[in-house]
Amino acid sequence: MHLYRILIDVGQRGDVAEYMDATLLRHDWALLRRLILKQLRQLWEERLSLTPAV
Repeated sequence: MHLYRILIDVGQRGDVAEYMDATLLRHDWALLRRLILKQLRQLWEERLSLTPAV
């Protein structure tokens, strides 16, 4: 979880591709989205079609 938060905040494209798993990201998104900046959260949700928590 902490690695994903770091990658979302400052990871480069290659880092994200190498270390992130899309299935795990989607599974943990409800928690992760509360830990990152609003602008980053919106960007990731738009680009990866992640569903915002209600």
